[in-house]
Amino acid sequence: MHIAEAGNMTRGAEKMHISVSAASLRLKNLEEALGVPLFERLAKGVELTAAGENFLSHVRKIHSNLERMHADLNEFSLGVKGSLRIYANTNSINSYLPESLSTFLANNPSINIDLQEHNSNTIALAVMEGVADIGIMAGNIPTMGLEFLPFRTDRLILVVPKNSKFADELSIPFSTALTHNFVCLDVDSAIQIFLQQMATQMGQRLKVRIHVRSFDAICRMVAAGVGIGVVPHSAAEEHIQAGKLSGIELADDWAMREMKICFLNFNKLSSYGQQLVQFLSSGYCGIK
Repeated sequence: MHIAEAGNMTRGAEKMHISVSAASLRLKNLEEALGVPLFERLAKGVELTAAGENFLSHVRKIHSNLERMHADLNEFSLGVKGSLRIYANTNSINSYLPESLSTFLANNPSINIDLQEHNSNTIALAVMEGVADIGIMAGNIPTMGLEFLPFRTDRLILVVPKNSKFADELSIPFSTALTHNFVCLDVDSAIQIFLQQMATQMGQRLKVRIHVRSFDAICRMVAAGVGIGVVPHSAAEEHIQAGKLSGIELADDWAMREMKICFLNFNKLSSYGQQLVQFLSSGYCGIK
């Protein structure tokens, strides 16, 4: 796994704290035992073969399951009933999910949750590979074999200063807004990555003036005239009602965010995993 991630035998050996010759011998023995080459040896390193890609996927599942096993058993010794790993997108983490999870955890003190923010592609893959128990995602992502329940529906909108030329518009396409400076979340946030991808598909780029850490901070910066931003309607509603900025619908289809709870197999989830899924889906409501 270390060699695959490094793409280089030397760096992979360093991560394992063994010599290059020892790493090479281990790899040779493994390939002979499996009967297939896992790597293609190149001048500047190594590259996984198709068999290697498949093998790495299984190794990651095993590694993740072992980590979870050790963590779960340790928690049992501390009186914890169990733990759940949830991968969620930016929208859910910055809107509905914290309140829902806090209520669930308050009512279930013997359960721990490991919550991580990722984009929807990563979430779907993590749940399919068993790295995450439950995902909260949006968008049309290939999700072979996953099961879904609705979580929330929200809409991404454009927020602009009250004196902006867009302020009186009811709806505009994202491409029209790309001529202006943006206030955005951190570069590695799921929604920022998504917006960058949408701009690139349109042959344009986001002109980012400043990165901030929350949707609330985006709204405050926009209200102060720093730029414009894209946030969920739920995150901007209070600022709009207070007259601090204007909210404009984005005409793009992807602006409607149907957030979904995903899992590999409901019947194979732990009892507390099933309980959480049912709890989260019970609060489903439409557009805010």
